[in-house]
Amino acid sequence: MKKKPTHQSGIFNFRLALACALVSASALIGYLALAADPSGGTIGPSGPAITWSGTGTGTPPTGGGEDACEEGNSCDSFKLTIGGTPADWAAAVKVVHVQINWVSPSSDYDMYVHKGTLDGPVVASSGSGGTTSEQVDLDPRRSSVGTGDFIVHVVYFAATAADQYAGTANLADAAPLPAPAPAASGVAPRFENFNPRRPVRARSVCTRANLPSELVCRSRTTRKAAPCSRPTCRRCA
Repeated sequence: MKKKPTHQSGIFNFRLALACALVSASALIGYLALAADPSGGTIGPSGPAITWSGTGTGTPPTGGGEDACEEGNSCDSFKLTIGGTPADWAAAVKVVHVQINWVSPSSDYDMYVHKGTLDGPVVASSGSGGTTSEQVDLDPRRSSVGTGDFIVHVVYFAATAADQYAGTANLADAAPLPAPAPAASGVAPRFENFNPRRPVRARSVCTRANLPSELVCRSRTTRKAAPCSRPTCRRCA
C-alpha cells in the first residue's frame, strides 16, 4: 500500500483546521451582524452596570412575537452574562434589573430573556403597548434563573431605527424570598379499624308487686320496674 508523504498529511490537516476556523468565524460574524451594540456584557453581584443599543432596522415591523421577527431587521439580541453563584447573589441581596427605553409612546418594543441560548427557555418577558420602556428583574438566587449566559431578545413590534431603543442592565435590591414551609413536628397520626360491640340486651326478671296478683318486670341494668304479663317475663318469683 502506497503511503502519502508526511508533508502532504500535514497540509491536509492544516487545510481542515483552517476550514473549521473560517466556518466558526463566519458564524461569529453573522451573529455579531444581527446582535446589539455591543453584542454582550457581564454583570456580577457588585456590578458593573451595562449599556447597549439596538441595531435592528424595524423594517418591516414584525407586528407579532418572537416567532414572527427576522433577526437583524425586526429583532436583535444581547448576550448578558450573570457572574458569580446563586449564593453570592443571596449574600449581596441583589437582582439584575434589565430595561430598554425609547422616546415615543407610538413605538412599541417587546423584550424576552432566554436562559443559555436564543433557543433556551424564556425566564422573563415584558411587552406593553403605549409605553416608552420594558423591564424585567432576573433573580439569580432562584433555581429557575441562576447564573450564566442569558440572551436579551428585543422584538421591534412596531418600531423603527428612527426611534432606536437603548438597553441597560444594573443591580437592584432583592425582595425577600418566600420562607420555606415549616417541617412537620410531633408524632405522626396512627389509624386503627374500629369494630363497634354489639349492644347488650337488657334482661328482665319478673317479681311480685305489692299485690299478689300483679307482676312487674324489673330490669337488671336500670333497676326500674314496669308491669308485664307472663308471656314477656320468662321467670317469675
